[in-house]
Amino acid sequence: MICRLVHILPIRFFTMALMLIATFQISAQQQNPPPSDRKLILVRQADLGISEKVNGVEITRFVGNCIFEHEGALMFCDSAWIDNATNVLDALGHVYMNIGDTIDIWSDSLYYDGNIKMATLYDNVKLVDRETELTTNILFYDRTIERAHYPHYGFIVNEEDHLTSLEGYYYSKPKVFNFHHEVVLTNPDYVLKSDTLVYESRGKISRIFGPTTITGKNRYIYCERGWYNSKTGNSHLHEKVFIRDNDQTLNADSVYYFKETDFGKAFGNVVMHDTTNDAYAFGQRAVYAGKAGFAWITDRPEARFIDNGDTLFMHADTLRITFDTARTVQRLWAFRHVKFYRSDMQGVCDSLAYTQSDSLITLYGLPVLWSDQNQLTSDTIRMWVSNRQIDSAYFVSAAFITQLDDSVTLTYNQIKGRNMQSYFDGKKLRLVYVLGNAESVYYAREEDHSIIGINFAVSSWMKIRIKDNEINDILYIDAPDGVFYPEKDFPADKKQLKNFKWLGADRPLKPEDIFIHR
Repeated sequence: MICRLVHILPIRFFTMALMLIATFQISAQQQNPPPSDRKLILVRQADLGISEKVNGVEITRFVGNCIFEHEGALMFCDSAWIDNATNVLDALGHVYMNIGDTIDIWSDSLYYDGNIKMATLYDNVKLVDRETELTTNILFYDRTIERAHYPHYGFIVNEEDHLTSLEGYYYSKPKVFNFHHEVVLTNPDYVLKSDTLVYESRGKISRIFGPTTITGKNRYIYCERGWYNSKTGNSHLHEKVFIRDNDQTLNADSVYYFKETDFGKAFGNVVMHDTTNDAYAFGQRAVYAGKAGFAWITDRPEARFIDNGDTLFMHADTLRITFDTARTVQRLWAFRHVKFYRSDMQGVCDSLAYTQSDSLITLYGLPVLWSDQNQLTSDTIRMWVSNRQIDSAYFVSAAFITQLDDSVTLTYNQIKGRNMQSYFDGKKLRLVYVLGNAESVYYAREEDHSIIGINFAVSSWMKIRIKDNEINDILYIDAPDGVFYPEKDFPADKKQLKNFKWLGADRPLKPEDIFIHR
């Protein structure tokens, strides 16, 4: 190749070349001379050179093995026309252009303006810049700013990344592409579609502008701004972000993800949905640590669990889940100011834990449960779940059941003991065992709600049956001792058992109440 570049014109054309040079000089003198700092396109080689006039303009035609040079750029072709007056080259057939050490361009034809160093290449155009290859049918290459522009459809290959778009720009110095309209980036791991994309080939970084989808194996992403590094797998997506990964989805205003550590963060209007279990988590900030096996969500977090048309709403300061390598949830934690609502059950506590392996929910820190008319409290509450419903519950230490008897007289049925075991039928409390130091206050009434009397009793154990949300009967077991008082004779100091506390003001009556703390 180097030998061709310095090849001397054949001797049989030497005389003709001298005549042409003289003709060029005379022609240049007759026209307005170009600025002194303008450099003409130089002829390095041709089999034949012919001077001719076209529309009154004298140009030179070169045929066969043509080579031209202009300020470090070499242009090869089968034939060409040069107008020295305007410093313009028209080249045809097997056009090849070499610019510097890295840019090579092929095409069927070339129009090159030496005054502004602008090349326009037509048909079967291919630009190669080391690891990047661009093909199109028309290409403008501006050497002054080292920019290539295709106005109608281009195809780019950069190692494993293949890109197409209706229009695009390539800045050869920083190795950056700007793609516009119907942009498609195809990689072995995903397909990206966008309206506008900036692609940094050196770093394999795609910068997204406008509605964009990224589709991979079992994964779909939508966003309108952001960047994605196909080399590292790291990304930052924002504006209407939606991610679907197998049976889980994520919505957020902004998402960061680092593939090597499998670590991600989401900010703003975060919504996570487990479609298999129909469970949702909401908040303003979330963190996912795949290798460590946990995720948490905070800033007004909320969880929702949907079951047969009914929904459990839960709020806490922080929600945290742990999962195994298959991303199966192992445990759910709710920390501080826990409050939940479902149509048949409500509750508050300081913290809550759910263990998947034994379907156990544990409430810590002064927990309170409300089921229909019943308020249940203890130091700790453990609930077992079966088919997404509470099957049974165990109340550990200072167990207490309170039931509002009359809202006018503010009288309460009460049962307390060391511990309690309760059982649920569907969504209703049906049976309670009081285990140790059992005490009770019970208001017996007629069907018209007129009072019969008040029963005060103590025993080691108690068995309470509940029907239609009311205490149906109480069975005292082991050393019972009780008195049935007429209303007028009931001692005032026995109306409330020790540690009695009615917490109805804390009870959430609708889903929105889970965010109210007193």
